[in-house]
Amino acid sequence: MSARCLLSGNITIDDLVFHDGRVRMGILGGDAVYSALGASIWVEKVMLSAVAGPDYPVQSLAELYGFDVSCVTHKAKLSLRNWGLYEKDGTRQFIFRNESGQWAEYSPEPSDLPPAILEGAFFHCAPMPWEKQIALVRHARQCGAKFISLDPPFQFMEAMSMTELAEGLNFVDAFLPSRQEVASLFPGLSPDKALDVLIREFPHLKAIVIKLGENGAIGYDGLGKLRFSIPAYKARIVDPTGAGDSFCGGFLAGYMKTGEVKAAVMHGVVSASFVVETEGTFGMNGISLAKAQERLEEMIHNY
Repeated sequence: MSARCLLSGNITIDDLVFHDGRVRMGILGGDAVYSALGASIWVEKVMLSAVAGPDYPVQSLAELYGFDVSCVTHKAKLSLRNWGLYEKDGTRQFIFRNESGQWAEYSPEPSDLPPAILEGAFFHCAPMPWEKQIALVRHARQCGAKFISLDPPFQFMEAMSMTELAEGLNFVDAFLPSRQEVASLFPGLSPDKALDVLIREFPHLKAIVIKLGENGAIGYDGLGKLRFSIPAYKARIVDPTGAGDSFCGGFLAGYMKTGEVKAAVMHGVVSASFVVETEGTFGMNGISLAKAQERLEEMIHNY
């Protein structure tokens, strides 16, 4: 049986406010969904793990993209809803709206993922409360997941100690923070200097990648002991929401296909380039593997 690509995180409805005054309300989103979209460009067997209310058309999402949604938990209450506030420098805040309940309540539990689902899987844990992430990646490792990546929640990263960070990273193979998250972890350090610290503190990691938005990504291949810098693909930006999450999904699928860190990063960059050109999680329909491969080959040629 071929390996499974499993993406776990949140399903949300987003009300977005951009620095230039644009407002987009009621956009169907969620880090788990964007991650799954990023992976689905490259591989067919994509499974989504999240928590949804009756106002999110999960089944339509499954029908459109072929996701396996058997591990989505359904609540009678409305889905998690938040304000997404974007600054000119690319930093953002997500503030959960009062009527949508608590973030942790809408995040998956280890009990939502049977061991048989995780055994041999390539598993990505998208941002959610840190204790939830620790529980999920520990569970995934104990159940025999083949490769585990984690994208941390910037809301929990400020002044986090290396001991606290290790509680999650000890169970993963790839750490995929953004520029905003490493700035919270290491105030005053550049992304390059932050990468130095992460390489030193977590030598077991197979991959460390810091996402830099329009500047691409920098990272470290722990197996090859090589640092690298990969540029962003020149995309026409409509909405940056979900770019980092789709990068993570593309990275996971790329590593699943190639077993190489830099190749996986290029897959992630291409996935993100398609997401920023669309609006919401239903805007990716019609993006073929052939189109993605064309962009990937362009990146390889220009690298």
